[in-house]
Parts: sequence; C-alpha cells; structure tokens
Amino acid sequence: MSTPLTPEAVAARLLSYPHDTYLYVGSFMRSVALAAGALVLLEILSHKRYWWRLLPWVACLLATIITLMTWGRGVLLTNSKSNIWDAILPLLMGISEFCLFAILSPKEYWHPATPVRAMQEDDELGSWRYWLFVHAIHALLAVGLVANRLAQTDPVLDFDGRLRPLALEYVGWMKEDLRGAAFGTVIFSLLGLLTLYLAKREKRAHKKRYVRIVAALSLVPIIIYSMVTYQAGKQRDRTDEFVSTTK
Repeated sequence: MSTPLTPEAVAARLLSYPHDTYLYVGSFMRSVALAAGALVLLEILSHKRYWWRLLPWVACLLATIITLMTWGRGVLLTNSKSNIWDAILPLLMGISEFCLFAILSPKEYWHPATPVRAMQEDDELGSWRYWLFVHAIHALLAVGLVANRLAQTDPVLDFDGRLRPLALEYVGWMKEDLRGAAFGTVIFSLLGLLTLYLAKREKRAHKKRYVRIVAALSLVPIIIYSMVTYQAGKQRDRTDEFVSTTK
C-alpha cells in the first residue's frame, strides 16, 4: 500500500527542486563531457604530431572543473526559486563542454565528407581553430546562468536571519562570477579572432609557428580557470566555516 502524498512532502520537494536540478543535470552532463575528454586524450596521445593539443586539453578540463566547483558551492546556498532557464542553461553548458573537447579531436568527426588525406595534410589548420570561440560561448552561458540565479535571490527574504550575513556574501560571490564570466567572454572572443587572423596569415608556410602560438594562447584560459577554481574553493570553505560557527 502506497503512502498518500502530503502537502508537506510536496513542499519539501519544491524546496529542494533547484538544488536537485543542478545536482542531477551537472552530474550527467559532466559524465558525457569527461567521456569525450578521455577519448580525445587517447587520440592526442596516439601520435606525437598531436601532442601540442595537450595544453588546450588541460584548459578544457579546467573549464569542466570550474562548473563542478562553482555549482558545488552554489547548491549549498541556492533558494527554492527556479524557472525554465534553470533547466535550459545547464544543459547548454553541458553541450558546450562536450564541444570543448570534441573540437580538439584530430579525427574531426563533423567533416565526414572530407578525405582522410586532406584532413591529415591540413590537420594543424583544422576546425579546432574555433576552439577559443567555444570557450567564449561557455563563458557567455555562465553569464546567463549566474544572472538568472542572481535575479531570483533575495538575501533578506530567502534566508533565515542567522544566515543573512552569509547570504549577502553569497550574492557578492555571484556578482563576482558574473563579472568574471563576462570578462572571459570578451577575452576568449578576442583570442579567437586572433587565432583566425594568425591562421589566415601563417597558412601552410608557417604551420609549426602557428601551432606553437595557439598552444601558448591556451595558457590564458588555464590561468583564468585556475584562479576561479581556487576562489570557488575558498568560498566553499567560508560557507563551511560560517555554518559551523553559527548556532
């Protein structure tokens, strides 16, 4: 015999709905993205000519770690408000993270009609040149996601009085995330344009130099992502410290 559903049970589910949505969506989207990352890593390691892609691959891995860290921090303090964008934006971010890895694949699955020989000859100048634009899209989706959560968060009405100081800090963290994601969108877009310009200028005559330059540009997202990941870790520790000392 089933137990009748009560208003209290539904209220509890509504309270945890945004938390569960980000938790579940984040779990399966990260699994797909990391599976793609593992396959692409094996392809990169299969031949020395592809090893230069390891640095961009590390940047992609850090991009997925950022969502893990920031979402992990966010679900600790998210309220019960949600809208359709809380489902759409996380899914789109999952797709963008998959594309971050997939576009680095030497096989270029998205060009099945391209002869293998032509792909090999033009390998260093393939579709991966748009890789930094995928980073820009990923950052832009982060802008939308954070802005959406920020618009639905009221540190006075949505939190118990004992948590209000932490709620104000949480709002400040989201505003920092918003500015950082907007900055990343601009920077990655500019770097993407620089990559396209270099690809057009260098062409086949200086492919090796072009490859080295693009690999070096990967250091920019690596540095940015490392800083954001470190900051998110500190904010999670701050949440733990506050709650532990609050009676």
